[in-house]
Amino acid sequence: MYTKDKPTITVLNADDHTKSPDQSAQVINPDETPTYIIEDWVDIIATDSQGNDISDKVVYDAENVDFTKPGDYPVLVSVMDDEMNMASTSFTIHVLSEEDTKRYEAGQDLEQSDKPKKHYKISLLDIIAAVALLAFLIVGIYAYLDAF
Repeated sequence: MYTKDKPTITVLNADDHTKSPDQSAQVINPDETPTYIIEDWVDIIATDSQGNDISDKVVYDAENVDFTKPGDYPVLVSVMDDEMNMASTSFTIHVLSEEDTKRYEAGQDLEQSDKPKKHYKISLLDIIAAVALLAFLIVGIYAYLDAF
């Protein structure tokens, strides 16, 4: 029987299902091979619309996670049931610098970093220049298309 109901997918912290599934890892040197196993960090549970376990059909994409550069990397998790209904969700892997790893292990809040925040200022002149460039491109495209 065909149904349009989507499956459900839940990502849980493997150590404690009551905590966020987002994970933190220490940055590694570029010449090192990552030894992190994402399946050890999260439990992914998926069920179809009938309540049947389809966790074995779950796929995730962690290719964009760069363990050599500190930053926040989303991991997309998806599942498709036998009726081609799909669900997806995500969790984040926080790759921490050595300094942030020490702060994290000491129980300090990572948001209160002593590092200055980057602020970007956009002036009115920048906006005018961007609008003018966009207008120039649009006029050029129309002129090019009008030639045909």
